[in-house]
Amino acid sequence: MLRPGLMIAIVSMGMLGLSVGVVFGQNYPNKSVRVLAGSAGGGGDFTARLIAQGLSAQLGQPFIVDNRPSLLVGDIGSKAPPDGYTLTVQGGSLWIGPLMQKNPWDVVRDFAPI
Repeated sequence: MLRPGLMIAIVSMGMLGLSVGVVFGQNYPNKSVRVLAGSAGGGGDFTARLIAQGLSAQLGQPFIVDNRPSLLVGDIGSKAPPDGYTLTVQGGSLWIGPLMQKNPWDVVRDFAPI
C-alpha cells in the first residue's frame, strides 16, 4: 500500500501533466511581430536585430525591426495593443526620459519588461 503523501504526489504530477497541453495549445505568434528600436546603427538597433533574428528562427514568424527616434519608440509602444505583437528594445532613455520632460505615457503602466 502506498503512503498517503506519495499518493498525493503521484496524483499531483498526473494533474500537472494533463494541464501542460493547455498551456502549449496557444499558437503565438501567428503573424509577424514588430520590434521597435532606436535610431539605425546604434546599440539598441544591433540588439533588436540580434534578438529578432534568433526569435524569428525559433518561432517561425518574421520579426520586423522598426527604427524610430527614441521618443517615438516610447510613444508608439505605449499606444500599441497589449497583445505581444509589438516589442520595444529601449535603454535607459525610456525610463529616464519622463523624469526630464513630460511624456504622454507612463513607463510603469504602459510597459512590461520581458
